[in-house]
Amino acid sequence: MLLFAPVPVAAQFIIVVYFLVLVFVAFVRRKKNNSSTDFILAGRKVTLFPFVATLVSTMYGWVLGIGELYAQHGVSAWLFLSLPYSLFSLVFALFYAKKAREGKFTTLSDLLRYHYGNRVATLGTLLILLITAPAMYLLMTAQVLHFIWGWNMVWCIVLATLFSGGYILKGGFKTVVKTDLLQFIFMFVGFTAMVISLYANYGVSPFQTINPALLRFHLPQSYWYIGSWFLFAAVVLVDPNYHQRIYSVDKPSTAQKGLVISVLCWTLFDFLAATAALYALSLLQHSGLLFSPYQLYLIAGQQFLTPVLMGLFFTGLLATIISTGNSFLFTSAISVSKDLLHANKKFLSLGIEQLTRYALVCVGVANALLCVQYRNSTVVALFFDFTPYVCAGLLVPVLFSYTRFKIAPSWVFWQMLLSVAFTYSIKLYRSGKSVFWDEVNEVYFGVCFALMFHFVVLAFFHNARFSGKNPNP
Repeated sequence: MLLFAPVPVAAQFIIVVYFLVLVFVAFVRRKKNNSSTDFILAGRKVTLFPFVATLVSTMYGWVLGIGELYAQHGVSAWLFLSLPYSLFSLVFALFYAKKAREGKFTTLSDLLRYHYGNRVATLGTLLILLITAPAMYLLMTAQVLHFIWGWNMVWCIVLATLFSGGYILKGGFKTVVKTDLLQFIFMFVGFTAMVISLYANYGVSPFQTINPALLRFHLPQSYWYIGSWFLFAAVVLVDPNYHQRIYSVDKPSTAQKGLVISVLCWTLFDFLAATAALYALSLLQHSGLLFSPYQLYLIAGQQFLTPVLMGLFFTGLLATIISTGNSFLFTSAISVSKDLLHANKKFLSLGIEQLTRYALVCVGVANALLCVQYRNSTVVALFFDFTPYVCAGLLVPVLFSYTRFKIAPSWVFWQMLLSVAFTYSIKLYRSGKSVFWDEVNEVYFGVCFALMFHFVVLAFFHNARFSGKNPNP
């Protein structure tokens, strides 16, 4: 049982106002969507600042898990939690962003379909549904709602799903971008208010009583553990949310500049998140309060902030999480409606907007049920359960699609299928066993298998080389 007082009414009021403002911004009068491109990509007219705002807010939603890892590893968590993602985002900016925007695709599945055909694109879409599943973010939203109001977790999950999906049902990606502008501001205001308030009240003295190892950069785990995070971060290169936002910008240079600016914004937010976590850890270490690691930010905000600042900080937490949850929910719905159903000649009598709304409801229900299953777990567990399969199946085919060293579509299909199956077999074999390579995450095996498969085919099956696009995309 948690030993602390409820959240003050003033803080709850600010949070309710945040929800109302978000709904108002989402439903403010807008022009009617004239095409599927308007609905999916906001007409490819997104300019630099909205692009940065929607990308930064969308890709930093794992905030409770971040607090948990900073509490465990201190500033060293940045070396595997944030640095790899920043590096791969810069790689994307320098080598892939312009090419991706110039390709005129609508979704990542379109890229796979163009280069490898519909069968590969369909398999890729199923993997994309794993990486865009909003379950982690719905679960975190529910955890925050449960903390604030004490409602049953199942009902909190239902409310998180309804809110995250409800206000994007009508406006599509334009609504996502519009609300993300607001969420971007809230997330920085909330965490800045937390750090400034703690510094004003406690100075730097909390850092003198904390474990010195938490303030020192070092490898907190084995090289294998750190390396697995770098492989996980490579998923940035095949993340459909990155691709959707890059496809939506007004020109290729906006995508490249925006990615670089986004890395700077993420680095600033990393500083705020790490500082807030370390303050919280130090101030709470002798408090006698009982709480789970994922609740670190929640407990600190409630214990050490005034009601008004507490409301702002909790609003910042919710903005960080919900901006990611609604983006992932929308991307998942588009993957189902456009890339899975329409691409395979199903439900063609329904327009893309109408079918996406139905898909949004189905995806929301499925992920809510998954959240119920994981309601007593942390988001770290969800992340490690699903990401290895996406890296194993998508990373190699997508990256090589930008080169002249592609292999034929039939080979790519088996490469993806066998890489995912091999990753799962490693996980299954090690389940409940203690083996000497236990700390080597299965993502290593999956990605290495995909690379070996690719180069073996290139080396020994010359008729499998494929330098052009698929003749029947």
